[in-house]
Amino acid sequence: MSAGADHATFASTGRFGLGLLATSVDGNAILSTGVRVSAQVTSLSVGSPAATTVSTVRTDADNPQNGATQATILMDNSGSMSNNDPSRLRSAAARLFWEAVLPVRATNRVAFLDFGAGSSPGLPNSRLLVPFTSSAARLDSALARVVASGSTPLYESLRETARWIDSTAASGDNRVMLLLSDGQPNSRTNRDSAIAIAMRANITVHTVGLGPASDLATVGRDTVAIGAIREIADRTGGVYAAATGAAALGPIFTNIARASSRGQLVTTFAISPVPASGTRVGGTVTVTSGGTSQTATWTFVAP
Repeated sequence: MSAGADHATFASTGRFGLGLLATSVDGNAILSTGVRVSAQVTSLSVGSPAATTVSTVRTDADNPQNGATQATILMDNSGSMSNNDPSRLRSAAARLFWEAVLPVRATNRVAFLDFGAGSSPGLPNSRLLVPFTSSAARLDSALARVVASGSTPLYESLRETARWIDSTAASGDNRVMLLLSDGQPNSRTNRDSAIAIAMRANITVHTVGLGPASDLATVGRDTVAIGAIREIADRTGGVYAAATGAAALGPIFTNIARASSRGQLVTTFAISPVPASGTRVGGTVTVTSGGTSQTATWTFVAP
């Protein structure tokens, strides 16, 4: 499950979205919008949850069944990763991602790129570790090259990677990207063009903020880094997920992989009164289908 809210919409309406990976007893994703979805707030870092209500606005089905899933991991391997992920748990998370995507459909493919640690021909700010492939073994073989080095050309890498995807993946396929970063971009010069190119290429970019780029961080929280990758997700129709530590990357990568390749329910809720920006909001959500209910917890920081 993932939570998301952009600043302007949330501030004016209190609306936020939850991506729900509900499954039936046979393991298939529940994509019927006729299910009942409800949520409640259980904690607020500021104020009392007793006076807070959450109403369900609508539930939509995000179903990638039309066309194969062409998924790309764009990983930050800048030098700061030696502090924020010294055990290279991001490598194990990447493996979980393609292990979840590839078996769903024979035509699904995954590509693996990074930035910070080097470059490839035609990609001056990125390394193409593995082009689109359906081979998990080929992707696994690139994990040894995951090292922490260099700076953070986030927007430059996103821009050229989006162009590469647009020239490589079939236009009718489900194009998704998982972008991991832990810090501020080198520059904002290419911010708008990078996002615009990803949008024109119909690439849904899900972003994961690690350490300082996590809005749930209590120490070393970097609002500039958070804002940068949250905006990329908001503007491309993706979700922003926060990982305060590298151990949280595995479950996040797996959930994004499942939602991207199997589908998910996206429910919009409205919270009242609207919590102030910076408030940590937590709660539960329950999906009821066929007389069976599933409940999960969620949390986000009000943008």
